[in-house]
Amino acid sequence: HHPNKEYPPEKKKTMMEKILDERRKDSQNRANALHAATKMELRNRAVRQSLKADAKMLLTSMAWLEHIRWQAAHELMGYQQGEKCCVNLTHNCMVAWQNLDSDTREYDEAVWLTTMELADITKILMPDNIVG
Repeated sequence: HHPNKEYPPEKKKTMMEKILDERRKDSQNRANALHAATKMELRNRAVRQSLKADAKMLLTSMAWLEHIRWQAAHELMGYQQGEKCCVNLTHNCMVAWQNLDSDTREYDEAVWLTTMELADITKILMPDNIVG
């Protein structure tokens, strides 16, 4: 699920395949946004437990959890491991974290960092006393 990774040339997608792929991506973006509060709480607990914790280790742990969340969401949609195909409900990243390539692991780290940045910005722009 890494956007910059070079994959073998894909066959031209049908309109239905494009729609299904966009629905899957939209679903994942929504799930990631809804999961932001959980990720923030996990981050805060990890920082409280060990202020001396290695930042890279914390990032890796959170990226690992992001992959578990992503994989579980895809399993609930019926996806299985295989060549990425929204029609067949297969994805090449439906594997354990340790079996992912380094580019995909870095992508999961970037997803987590982006979620934290957006959540922090949202807290600043929409403090609890305004939202409710």
